[in-house]
Amino acid sequence: MYSMFTPRRRRSSLMLTGYCQALLPAVAIALLAVVPAHAQQEGDPPAEVARASVILGNVSVEPASVDQFSAAVVNDALTTGDRLYTDVGANVELETGQIAVRLGQQTDMTITAMTDPLEQFGLAQGSVHLRSFALAPGTAVELDTPNVAVTVLQPGDVRVDVDPDGGATTVVLISGQVQVDGNGFQQVLQGGQSVRLEGTNPVSAQAVDAVAPDGLDGFSNDRDAAYQSGAQGEDAYVNPSTIGAEDLNGNGDWETDPDEGAVWYPTNVAAGWVPYSCGNWTWMAPWGWTWVDCASWGFAPFHYGRWEHRGSRWGWIPGPRVVRPIYSPAMVAFVGGPGVTAWFALGPHDTYVPRERVEPI
Repeated sequence: MYSMFTPRRRRSSLMLTGYCQALLPAVAIALLAVVPAHAQQEGDPPAEVARASVILGNVSVEPASVDQFSAAVVNDALTTGDRLYTDVGANVELETGQIAVRLGQQTDMTITAMTDPLEQFGLAQGSVHLRSFALAPGTAVELDTPNVAVTVLQPGDVRVDVDPDGGATTVVLISGQVQVDGNGFQQVLQGGQSVRLEGTNPVSAQAVDAVAPDGLDGFSNDRDAAYQSGAQGEDAYVNPSTIGAEDLNGNGDWETDPDEGAVWYPTNVAAGWVPYSCGNWTWMAPWGWTWVDCASWGFAPFHYGRWEHRGSRWGWIPGPRVVRPIYSPAMVAFVGGPGVTAWFALGPHDTYVPRERVEPI
């Protein structure tokens, strides 16, 4: 039933008349001057987000604010309460910087928490690889099933399978360390261990033998290779918690500017390309107007850092590597109020003013 897609009510398209890359500097200065700098306050959107980084086959999403599914899109930003379902033969990867969650076919999973201290996922049925490359101090990563909770203690790779009826969970730890908790059951697994857990009151456990790799294992292995290959060239320039940084490798070149630091120039673009020219604006709770770029690499450069027109081309400046990245729906300034007709990309020293409290047009 999840393969029947309907439009997302949380989203509505924003049709603007043009990309105002050539707005007079005075306009930009005036616009930024009249709106005070915004600090994150209680009730603001979260600084953390999950990205739909790879989609193979039919994958549907049910945003927290609606009660119907629609087609998931690469570079979608997902947060607490959003639910995903994969059709037969489908796979999808969510990434949150240092964490990747890879879903196998016919899997039903909800993001139950996406906050600074906790990334939590609820697996109702199906199979996932929960892949962690690093754990930030003071944070937790947890995957819950109908009868147990799996908490990552040391970075690594754990596969979790839930039977279609939700009655049994199988946990296979490939690497790292996890703790499995259920009613009357608790066990810390080391790399190479696996366990099958049945029932809820209490939970009963038994060791299981390894099984032959399937499509999800192959998908996860391929994504590991892509992530590690991409990250090799980015670690020196971008904070590793920047979502989508691994996609920059192979899609652009790095240079070092004495004033701005690292600058990335996209190479797989047409002559005369400008940022925010291929994609669409969508209204996404809780952030408001959000840019969804059409390029496979189009997440990090449009939600972190700044673009700058340098000579005859555009370069993306991620900012200091030591600064913790905070997700933003788009690094632009809009011109006008109700009936907005244009926007322009913010430069390296421009203040970003979120519009998440502005109602959709």
